[in-house]
Amino acid sequence: MNAVKTVADILAGAGVDVYTKMPEFGKGDKPDVLAVISAYEITAARNDGSLAARYCYITVSVMGFSETAVDNVKESVIALLESRRIRYSGCRYAEDELFPKEFRRDLEFVLVNSEQ
Repeated sequence: MNAVKTVADILAGAGVDVYTKMPEFGKGDKPDVLAVISAYEITAARNDGSLAARYCYITVSVMGFSETAVDNVKESVIALLESRRIRYSGCRYAEDELFPKEFRRDLEFVLVNSEQ
């Protein structure tokens, strides 16, 4: 399973530009709000060494120049992923002091794939 692609496909309905790596924009080309997805996976084993579960930790970074717009997208992303059983586990809030000020929300999710 490619969790990054799966989440990108789900977020296509969020009304925001979604990327699987941080793009470089030309001057004035950066969208007002964008999302960048990254993920990593760890496993859990049974006593006999067989795979018990895979845990995929997904980060969706929502960035933009309007705090209200970023927070609205944040809530949409949470609702979309939760509706697909990808569990929300927290958010880091950041903003820079440069002009124009940019707001960032790093949303954390967990997807568990239990092996039978």
